[in-house]
Amino acid sequence: MKKNILQTIFFDKHQNWATFLKDHGRRIRPVVQKEVAKFESCGDIRKGYRLFVCESCHNTKLVALKCKGSDLYSRRKPAMA
Repeated sequence: MKKNILQTIFFDKHQNWATFLKDHGRRIRPVVQKEVAKFESCGDIRKGYRLFVCESCHNTKLVALKCKGSDLYSRRKPAMA
């Protein structure tokens, strides 16, 4: 699984998120912790995928599902003009 740049920053060998969570865990809202946990496995083919098959040549391709971590922002409604 290829990680994106944010996953690399959060979950690299230095364990930046784990360290931050250990130091500041009480002050981080549960919804944020939940979204980061979801984000950690985002794009992991072991968590789910779609199988695409070419109808002419029958080549197949697995595409990992994304986490769709929009819960943090979906509660904000745009202001009506």
